[in-house]
Amino acid sequence: MLQINYGFICSLSIGNKITQFINRTNKALQQEDLSIDYGTKLIAGLRSTLQELRDKVFEQNFHEEQNLAEEICIEKRFLNKRRRGVKIIKIDENTR
Repeated sequence: MLQINYGFICSLSIGNKITQFINRTNKALQQEDLSIDYGTKLIAGLRSTLQELRDKVFEQNFHEEQNLAEEICIEKRFLNKRRRGVKIIKIDENTR
């Protein structure tokens, strides 16, 4: 049975914020009368916004999501998933 966990809530929240910033920039870049100079500034602005989001807003986001998890009675921890085993095939150099 699938269930909502803390990791899913955090991923959904931060993914929503990232998508909003990218969508806003994407719509602005699609204007017909857009100059290359302004388009470059839009992309640079998006880049700095995403870096700020990474550097500052992630921690704040996790605290907000912890409060939400408490409200809806979800355990506030990330689940450790089992790593999938990968077969390593050794190729003998003499068999080529």
